[in-house]
Amino acid sequence: MAKTDKNKTFLIVAIFFLLVVAIFASSTFFRKTSTQDLRVGANTSESAIFVTASDDALSPSYFELGHFDTRQLNITAVDKEYVFQLPEFGIDEVIPMGQTKQVELVGLAVGTHEFICGETCRGSVTVYGKSDEEN
Repeated sequence: MAKTDKNKTFLIVAIFFLLVVAIFASSTFFRKTSTQDLRVGANTSESAIFVTASDDALSPSYFELGHFDTRQLNITAVDKEYVFQLPEFGIDEVIPMGQTKQVELVGLAVGTHEFICGETCRGSVTVYGKSDEEN
């Protein structure tokens, strides 16, 4: 009888352990995405930002990068020619319809910077500093 009780105890402890691991894993998997996770290239090796210009709008129309980070911005004009302007970065590029233009984006100035790609086509890029990254 003592051996059976030990087996039952071991089984209960093993099931409890697996239950705790499953709860931890599911809470990590289903957690809400934080702003930190949405930052382009934040704590990752991601180096490119892919943007689509269509119907006088950019998608995504907002993105972030770290101070002094360099990212390649790939802008594809779907339905017409677009002019992408980001004055604070010295960017003024014409993207012909059906083509993709690659632009180097360097986060030199911390803050939020507006870009324009047409009369109603606007968005922003935020360059965050090291102190922002900790929040």
